[in-house]
Amino acid sequence: MYFSARSRFLILHHQKRILIILERMNAKETRTSAVECKQFLSVREAAEFLDVTRATLYTMAYLKMFPKYKPNGGRVYFKRSDLERYIESGFVSDAADNA
Repeated sequence: MYFSARSRFLILHHQKRILIILERMNAKETRTSAVECKQFLSVREAAEFLDVTRATLYTMAYLKMFPKYKPNGGRVYFKRSDLERYIESGFVSDAADNA
């Protein structure tokens, strides 16, 4: 089978893009599994865990939807179990959801 130079270039280009996407997915998966083991999460990790922006996370903490921890007045951290409890508190049964 013969491919033109342009076709070979496009094939190689797409293969490289696929490899980059796979590497990013693998890196995100590794980051996620590391987050699963941690008791306290950074702002970035907590926002990623809740699937919200960092600004939204700060607003949620300001509204006291869950506690934040600031040891020695430094960086802000969130306890993973507090975030899980917040998610679980939003449970809605199918019957209530359809009402």
